[in-house]
This record gives sequence, C-alpha cells and structure tokens, in this order.
Amino acid sequence: MENEKLIENQEQYLILEALREAGIQLTSSLEQEPVLDAILTQTLNLVKAGDAHIFLYNDGKLTFGSARWADARKSEPFSEPREEGITYSVARGGKRIVSSNVNENPLFQKWQWGGAIVSLPLKIGEQVVGVMNVAYEQPHEFSPEELRVLELLAVQAAIALQNASLYEEVSTDRRRLRLLYEVTNALVSEYDSSVILQKAIDLTTTALKASSGEAFLLDRLTGELRLAAQSPKRELSVDDRGELIKRHLAEGLEGWVASHRVPVWIPNVNHDPRWLNIDDFRTNVSSALCVPIQAGEDLLGVISILSEDYLNEDQLDLLNAISKQVALALSNALKFHRVERGLAELSALQQVGRVVNSRLEMQSLLDEVVEQVRQVLGYEIVEIYLVEGEMLQLKAAKGSEDGLAHEMHWSEGIIGRVTRTNQAAYIPDVSKDPDYVVGYPDSKSEIVVPLSKGDIVIGVLNVESPELGGLGESDLQLLILLADQVLVAVENATLYNRLQKHSSQLERLVEERTSELAEALEQARVAERLKTQFVADVSHELRTPLANIRLYLELLNFGNPERSGEYLETLLRENDRLAILIEDLLAISSLDTGTAMPNLKAEDLNTLVHRLVMDRKRMLAEKSLKLNLEMGDQLPNVMVDEGMITQVIASLMTNAMHYTRAGGTISINTKIQSWEDEEWVTLTVADTGIGIPPEEQERVFERFYRGKASRMLPVPGTGLGLAISKEIVDRHHGHISLQSKVDQGSEFTVWLPLHHEKTS
Repeated sequence: MENEKLIENQEQYLILEALREAGIQLTSSLEQEPVLDAILTQTLNLVKAGDAHIFLYNDGKLTFGSARWADARKSEPFSEPREEGITYSVARGGKRIVSSNVNENPLFQKWQWGGAIVSLPLKIGEQVVGVMNVAYEQPHEFSPEELRVLELLAVQAAIALQNASLYEEVSTDRRRLRLLYEVTNALVSEYDSSVILQKAIDLTTTALKASSGEAFLLDRLTGELRLAAQSPKRELSVDDRGELIKRHLAEGLEGWVASHRVPVWIPNVNHDPRWLNIDDFRTNVSSALCVPIQAGEDLLGVISILSEDYLNEDQLDLLNAISKQVALALSNALKFHRVERGLAELSALQQVGRVVNSRLEMQSLLDEVVEQVRQVLGYEIVEIYLVEGEMLQLKAAKGSEDGLAHEMHWSEGIIGRVTRTNQAAYIPDVSKDPDYVVGYPDSKSEIVVPLSKGDIVIGVLNVESPELGGLGESDLQLLILLADQVLVAVENATLYNRLQKHSSQLERLVEERTSELAEALEQARVAERLKTQFVADVSHELRTPLANIRLYLELLNFGNPERSGEYLETLLRENDRLAILIEDLLAISSLDTGTAMPNLKAEDLNTLVHRLVMDRKRMLAEKSLKLNLEMGDQLPNVMVDEGMITQVIASLMTNAMHYTRAGGTISINTKIQSWEDEEWVTLTVADTGIGIPPEEQERVFERFYRGKASRMLPVPGTGLGLAISKEIVDRHHGHISLQSKVDQGSEFTVWLPLHHEKTS
C-alpha cells in the first residue's frame, strides 16, 4: 500500500515538474509561433497523444494556429474547423468536451475517424481566446489525471497566448510607426507620382509580408483607375499590365473602394463578389486589403495589398494611414509641378514673344510662331488659320503638315465655331464635341483660341494632343496669353506688308504706266501705218471700180449700141464690187463701235453650210473647181448669230475659190472635235490652192493685211475678210485655226462651242 502511494506521489511529482518545465518554456518567449509550438510539444510529452492542434478564436471565428504530431510525424493539419464540429462547440460554449470514441459522438456524425479527442477552451477570465484539441488515433478513456494535466496546460497556454498577443500588439504598433516613418521619409522629397507610388507599394508590401501590391491613379477624364505601380516588379511592365486591369469606378474591388471611398478588408477573396481575378498574378491570392488615396474630398486613386496568407484588420488600419501619407506626397508633387510649369510657361512666353516680335514678314512670322510654340511649349500639333472672306486658310502648321485640309469654311468644325463666336474652346475629348471635324487622325484633345481685336476675329491658334486630357485648363490660359502676343505681331507684320505692298505697287504702277505709254506710242505708230495703208488700199480699191464705172457709162453714150448689154453687165459687176468693199468697211466699223452684237440662237450648222454651198455651185462650176462636201451626222446645235456665221462661211469659201486654180478641189466638212479637254463643233474649209507662206500665217487675220501672192494675183479685196471673220468667231466664244503649205493649199477651221439643251 505504501509502495502504491509512493508510486502515485512520484507520478504526481513528475507531472508537476513537467508542468513547471512547460510553464518555463511558455514564458521564455513572447512571440506567438514559439509559444504555440511549446504548448503543443509539452502537451504531447505529458499525455502521449497522437496529435494536438491549437486554434485562435476572435470575433466568433476560429483560425488555425499550430499543430504537432507524436514521434515527429508530419501530416496535413486540420486547418478549417467544421461549423457544426467539436472545436466551434467548445469555442462558443466555453466548456471542455471529451469524446473517448468519436464514432459514438453526434458531433462527428459526418466525420467518423475511429479515435478519441478532448477539446479544451483557452480562456482569459470568461473570454475564450482559443481552443486546444488533443487526439488519439484509437478510442481512449481519459483518466482524471490526464484531464487535470490538460486543464492546467490549457490555463498556461491561455496566459501565454495573452502575453504573446500583447507583445504582438506592441510590436505591431512599433512596426507600424517604423513603416509610416519610412514611407514618409521616402516620399517627402519626391515629386514624381510614379516614383511616389512605387516606393510606397514596395515598402508596404515588404513590411506586411504580402504577396504583392498595386497602386492605381484615377484618370479624371475617362473615370478609369489606371495601374501606376506594382510590387514586386513583373516581367509585364506597369503600362502593359495596366491595359489589362483598368478599372472603371464601381468595377471590381478597386473600383468599389474608389466609388464608396472606404477601406476594405477581405479575409477570403473567394467569398467576396467584388473580387475580380484578372490575370495570373492574382491566381493564388487569398486575402486582400484596399484603401482609397484621398486628399481631403479629392480622390486620387487606390492602393491594394494582396496576400496568399491571411491579412488582418489591423493591417488595414496601417494601410489606410500609409495612403494618407501617399495622398499628401501626391498633392505636394502636383503643387510643385504647377509652380514649376507656371515658371516655365512665363519663361516660354517671354522667349516666344522675343522671337515672334522680331519678325516683320507675315509668312516668316507665322512659321516662327508655330515652330516656337511647338518647340518651347512642347505641344504636339500647332496650327494658325487666318480668315479670308468666309474661309479659314491654313497659313502655318507643325506636326500635322501631311494630309491636312488647307482651308475650311468658318461654319465647319471647332475652329469655325471659335471664329464665329470669338470664344476660346477647350475640348479634353474631341470625340464628345459634335462640331469636331477629323483633321489629324490621332488627335484626342484640342484647344482653339481666337486671334481677335475687339469683335473682329482675324484668325485662330489651334493646338492638339494625341492623348485624352493631354491638354488642360492651364494650357488654355497660357495659349490665350500667347494669342494676344501673336495678334500684336500679326498686326505689325500686316502693317509692314501693307507698306511693302504699297511701295511695290507704286513701283509697279510707274513701270506699268511707262510700259503703257510706250505701248500706246507703238500702237499709235502702228495705227498710223495701218491708217496710211488703209487709205492707200481703200483708195486703190475704190479707184478701180469707179474708173470702170465711168468708162462704161461713157461707152453707153458713145460706144457701139450693139454692145450695150455687155456694158451694163460690167457696170453691175463693178457696182457689186464697190458695194462689197463698202459692206466690209461698215462691218469693221460696227465691230469696233460695239453696235454689231451677235443675236445668238440655236442653229444647225449643217443647214447653214448646205445652203451656202448650193448658192455657190454655179460659181464653182464656172471656175472648174471640184467640191468635196462631208457633213457630220447628228451634229448638235450651236448658239450663233445666223447672219454673222453665214458671213464667216461665205468669206472662207470665197477665199478658197479665189486662190485655187482651175481643176483644184475645195473640201468642206463639219464634225465634233476635241480641243483642250472640251468638245467643239467644227467647220473646215480646205483648198488645194497656192497656200500661205509660214511668215505670213500669223498676220493673215490682221486688218488690211494682204500677202504678196494676193497682191500679185488679180484677186479683189482689202484684207478685211479674215479679220472680220476672226472677230465674229471670237464674239461667239470660238476661234479659227489655220494650216497651210505653199503650193499645196490651205485649211481654215472654225471652232464653235456646243449648245447644251437645258433640262428641267
């Protein structure tokens, strides 16, 4: 009996010693992982169980803490307790549950694995902070001593967990402060938004031991969140990957956060409808944090931290604090860039002003303006249009020279609207402006400012960008200031050009007057010569018929009475000759005074030609001349004065008969011919006569001009027939052409415009 009691006392001593040793190990570390490891190791040493698990309990949810197996075995832990299982029952009830045979326990109806288990709450006061499960592979009856040991271990484990939790909170606060300090220190001297976000993402992802981080900036124009930084760096660049994961507001987790402007913690992304798994980089994500980047009420973007492990709500608070530092850094960078741009713009305005005001020639000035604006201010496309009547003429351009319309009506496009209204236009997205007319295909945004003085618009300055929102309000104000400088320079150039033009006009006027005087003098001399020649020719032509008339009148009185008929015939012929001469002189006078204006009517040229040929058939026969007549089929009508054109045809036929020897041929044809890309109705009179020398061909249409051959041959005339014919044809908007070779004949062609019937 005493021996049994001694053995029992020894066993209790060993248990107490083991518990003391376990307590020492549990308090030797304040970090959670070593604490959990020590609890489970001592538990298995004391009760000889198969395995032991610890779960942490917070806000009604169990999360896996640690697991150990006897004999250093390693198996897959039971990391997700069943809602209806023993672990949740103990956590919620706060009382120990012992099951010597799980197959007989209703808590294991759906999971009968044939062993034994005891599940103990880890409590601080009445609060359950965790659950410890100790299991056997076979059914096992738990002795009171085993249960007492496990209860004592559970008490020690709860205290150790509390200490570790407090230590973790202190450590977490220290790490948070350290991280905030590092982020603030890293961002304080940065003014590039991409660098700011990249540094913040890198530091935060590393500090939270997350798998990856992403930062998005809000594009105010499109309403999209664009990827601006990612950590770690990927093979796919930020720009390329950004095209895959653009977010509209309210789309995906980031879009939801941007739209609602509240931080979000997702313990399990697979159970959250806001999560979108866009690419391979997000495939293994389990937990996520996402916070907005806000400067006051102004949303700048969002930050997401993603992890394959568990992220907690405390980390969300830290990320939210970091986002405020990022927002402050981005705001400071924006202010810095505004100040920097303002100084650059003032400097650029001064530089452009100095350059353009040094130019006085208009085109040189406009070319210099667009060159300076593009080069100094950095705009992609720069154009200047000036108003000419109701049209806008492109006078200078840089960046859009190819394929651009060089003029447009001021009722067209945004440029026309600015011209009409005298109001500058700022269009962040040209596709949304109903007046936009595509000029440069890649343009996305545009600014147009008028060049105006008061209500008078003389032109516009047009600037375009291939990026949405590539131009801003600050650009509009800058270009308005620049337009005032350009207007002054244009006015100066206009005044200078006027002076230059006036000076040139005076010089040209003096030259023209001098030339006109010289030409008038020469024309007077020519007129005098022509007059002298005319008087001589007319005197000669009048003298001959008058002398003959006088002679034959005397013969009638004193000659042979039997020849009176012959005398009368000669008198009539000479009278006709005299009448023709007088008619030609009257025709020239009428043409010169403008009293002989053609009375145009639609006429069939074939009919006119046929009538004249029939009238002259006897004359042709008398002169032993052959006639070749070819009339064009279905010839369209011509608008002519019948009397005038008949005179032209008769004159050409008469000349052909006079200068063609007996036995020769006269050919007359009508047809349609092309000349200078137009269709004409033509009449050609050709002969096989003496022809016209080349040196005389250019003068045959001059008044009073007669070639040497015509003077030598007994052919009556004054040299007025062809001159009259040419002036008549000119007044019909046609022309006469000549082809001739000496001793081979001549060919005169009259070209008359077609008459087009009006259609209703």
